[in-house]
Amino acid sequence: MKVLLSITLITALVGVIWFAQESNKTVEPVSVVQSPVISRHDILTATDFVAGIKNAVANNKQSDINKWIYKAVEVAEAAQLPLQDIQYIQSDLAKNFLVFQAKRQLFNEEIQQAYYAIEDITLIKERYPEAQNLYPKVDLLIKNRNKIIQQIALEMANGQEVNDTLLSAAKEKWKQQFRSQVLKLN
Repeated sequence: MKVLLSITLITALVGVIWFAQESNKTVEPVSVVQSPVISRHDILTATDFVAGIKNAVANNKQSDINKWIYKAVEVAEAAQLPLQDIQYIQSDLAKNFLVFQAKRQLFNEEIQQAYYAIEDITLIKERYPEAQNLYPKVDLLIKNRNKIIQQIALEMANGQEVNDTLLSAAKEKWKQQFRSQVLKLN
């Protein structure tokens, strides 16, 4: 029993001495590396930035594209991004990519409008060679839309031959169906 009491007393004494020594040590502050609160990607994909670039591309205003890139650089500098990120934002590579993306967005918007208005898309394709890989999908979409319109015209013909008048009426009916579906979604 005395041995157990002695061991407990020695352990307590060692603990007290250790805590006393630790409390006398000065605490070194931990240095925290601050990382930017925004990234290069965040800047280049910000909604207002993308819309500004797209608008400048749509209006063919190179000076406006440069202004938007300058604003992006200002944001990057204010956020204290690494020099490498700032240089990328200023680069021709980034500028060309931003213009490319804007043209593809404009292509999609114009195709969508032409699709629902049942308009020819040839000129749109010519304006946006950047979207060339999308042409087959768009062509298939148009082809399927035209099949639906043809089917509507066949139903309207009641077994008669489809003529231009019925085809025009079928197109109008298709547009009305589309408008009613859009209104349901809203």
